[in-house]
Amino acid sequence: GHTQAHQLPGAQGFDHFHGHLHTNTDYFRHERESGHDLQENGKPVDLTGQYLTHIQAREAVRFIEDRNPKKPFFLYVPFTAPHSPIQAPEETIAHYAHLPRANFRREYAAMVHEMDIAIGAILEALEEQGVANNTLVLFFSDNGGFNGFGGINTPLRGQKGQTFEGGIRVPAVLRFPGRIKGGGHYEELVSVMDVFP
Repeated sequence: GHTQAHQLPGAQGFDHFHGHLHTNTDYFRHERESGHDLQENGKPVDLTGQYLTHIQAREAVRFIEDRNPKKPFFLYVPFTAPHSPIQAPEETIAHYAHLPRANFRREYAAMVHEMDIAIGAILEALEEQGVANNTLVLFFSDNGGFNGFGGINTPLRGQKGQTFEGGIRVPAVLRFPGRIKGGGHYEELVSVMDVFP
């Protein structure tokens, strides 16, 4: 919805928005096609040099901590990682020096690493606020990895942009400690569009 006002978060029922409207946003400069793309409720935010995944995690944690504790909440955190451009902090990339440089494999692993830490921070904030047992957390992806940018979907055939299972079949995790027993597996076909009903 980046070019149509009726599709922006504020027009879709969100009370607060912090993030970007494009895909392929530079993780450090927060630009897409030379245009700045980081905002809070429609106003530009300049956090140049800060890693986008860190910003997304920090804002999510801030929301959890500052929310009205008497009201239920819906928090949507669409991490860009590990979408292109394939960028990560150099110190995180160094952890994956054992991986090949080809196809951005090191950078991709570092991006997933940073996203894992960010998700951990959000889950920790839910614990600290005492709402983890009463909060449903859904984690899923919109598509399989792109092989040219470090993704590996083995043993599935295909990749992002294809209708083979490697392009459309992704893992999903539900966490609801007070309601769902951990460690279970659900093998039925489910689409993200099934979540609401």
